[in-house]
Parts: sequence; C-alpha cells; structure tokens
Amino acid sequence: MEKYFLRWFKPKALLTACSVLLLFGIVIIASCGNSPEPPEPTVVTYSNPFFPLEVGNFWIYNRVSYPEDTLYRSEIKDTVRISGNLYYILMTTYSDTSLYFRKKNDTSYLRFVDNNLLVRYIAGTDSAYINFATPTNYMTGEGPHYPGLLYQYPASDSTTLGQFDSCKLIAFHNAEPNYGYFVKNIGAIEKGSDPLITLVRAKIGSIVYP
Repeated sequence: MEKYFLRWFKPKALLTACSVLLLFGIVIIASCGNSPEPPEPTVVTYSNPFFPLEVGNFWIYNRVSYPEDTLYRSEIKDTVRISGNLYYILMTTYSDTSLYFRKKNDTSYLRFVDNNLLVRYIAGTDSAYINFATPTNYMTGEGPHYPGLLYQYPASDSTTLGQFDSCKLIAFHNAEPNYGYFVKNIGAIEKGSDPLITLVRAKIGSIVYP
C-alpha cells in the first residue's frame, strides 16, 4: 500500500496545485475590493432653437453707448452638473469695463427645464430667465423683473446680419435690456432699447455668422 501511495503522491505536483489555488483566491479578493463605481445617472436635457445651448457657441454684440460703443462676447465654455442637473456655462466678457455704466464680465449657468423655459442658476436655485412660449401683452414697464415672455411671434427685425422675418420678440419687464429679438438657430440678434445691443458675429455649431 505504501508503494502505491508514494507512486501517487508527488510533492511537486501538490505544491503547484496549492500555488494555483492561492493565486486564484488572491484574484477573487482583489476583484471584490475594486468593484467598479456605478455610472452617473442619465440627465434629461431639453433644448430650444431660439437659444441654442452648445459648448463652443458664441455671440459678439455691439453695445451702443456714450461716449463710445462697447463690444462684448458671450460664449458657452463648458457644462457642469449641479444637484444632478446639467448646466451650460455662459461667460460674457466686455472689451471695456472701465466706465461706471459698463457691465462687468460675468458667468451664467443656464439650462432648459422644458423645451421653452430657460432658467439661470442663482444663489443655489433655478431662476426663470426666458419663457419662449408664455405670451404677454406688456412690452415693458409692468409685470415682474423676470422672466422674459413672448410678446410677438412672428416678428421682423433687420441687423447687419440681414433681414429676419420669423423672430420671437421677447419682453423683459422692468429689466435691461427690456426686449430681445430671437432668431431660430441663432439666438438673440438685437436687444434694447437704451442702450441698443446688436449682434455682429456669431458661431452656432459649425456655422459662423456672417
């Protein structure tokens, strides 16, 4: 019996088998300790062609004012998640901020909560900015400060970029600017009225105007 046992028992083979089992156990323990993180939840986003939100889009405006005009540029620089919502970061820079009545450079966080209502994230909450569908009978002087509401559609406007006959005229009650002409797939082409602000150049997606 001892002779048959010795023929079956091979220390080297046993050592190899133990090594394999030990390695297998280490792999299992390591995989349990490094489980992949769960993916971020999908964020539902909305859009509206009258204010196209896309990283890389920019708008350059001429702000007519005394003693000289001022150019300013608004550009969507990036996106950021805040409390599970996706916001577009709109940065505005002015060519001259030295005079007291000139606005300073600023940053806004924008998103559509449905296909018509654009909000800004201010002081920890969403504040209504523009509603492209809700009508108003007041051009200015009455009503709340925000949001901008639909005063006329279609409306016509002419700028250095050309003639536009299907604009949405948005009224901003008791605000500056107090109105804006918005064009599909471009955005605001004119804001007013004192000072008058007109679009002189824009890039929307891969299209550059003019």
